[in-house]
Amino acid sequence: MSGPAPAAEESTGWKNGVWVLLNNIEGPVNLGFISRAMANTGFAQLRFCGPVSADDPDVLRYAVHSGHLRENFTRVEDIGGLCRAMDVVIGMSPRQPWSDGCDITLDQLPALVGQHTAAHKRVGLLFGNEAHGLDNAALSHCRYRLALPTDSGYTSMNLAQAVLIVLWELHRHGASGVGIDPSMPAAAPASMREQFLEKLRQYLELIDYLDPQNPDHLWQELAIMIRKRDWSERELTLLMGLIHTSRKRLLSAGHKINTENSRHPAP
Repeated sequence: MSGPAPAAEESTGWKNGVWVLLNNIEGPVNLGFISRAMANTGFAQLRFCGPVSADDPDVLRYAVHSGHLRENFTRVEDIGGLCRAMDVVIGMSPRQPWSDGCDITLDQLPALVGQHTAAHKRVGLLFGNEAHGLDNAALSHCRYRLALPTDSGYTSMNLAQAVLIVLWELHRHGASGVGIDPSMPAAAPASMREQFLEKLRQYLELIDYLDPQNPDHLWQELAIMIRKRDWSERELTLLMGLIHTSRKRLLSAGHKINTENSRHPAP
């Protein structure tokens, strides 16, 4: 009598690898409606930042039979906390600020998510608030960007509606990802990739590659270049070693120059 249960669990287990990420959510009503949308579609993992508490009475009031999901709702400080430990982040935005090949359509989303969850990766679905959406700094955390199809005369969507549309499409199509090539090396964990990005930025600042007046202008595009592909642990280890050696020699050379200048001051 309990035979079908494992198969059913296996067919929906991929949803445990999908997280809803809400950046600067503004009101408890939206959070309640989103809880209901997640219950309708079978998703349970959510992180959010902004001036809202999951314990607000309005959250429970509008959650309607889905208040139990609040146990899985985690409040974090900022966009960094939202995306922490996510292997792949997909940002929902009508804006496409860069021509970098990272834009996808809603029809492509289920297969893409299925491919990554089949490889046991954490996928984050990042949504901005209704007033401002996602700015470039937030979008630089995204490996992919998705503009939900709307009428061109009114592209702004209610946040809860946007979440429901995305989750419904994933629920309707299921884990329809392509097979994983066993010959490919396993991807490095997201934490290692972010560690490399931190070291890379420090090095680029050291060599004055980034404009001190507006360092994010170029850095956001560079960060996307790193985040939009899978790196093996070996690859990131080699790259971090390269940065470490270059930084060490650069600082050593600078020390020698300063020492020589102190011995032989300019006339």
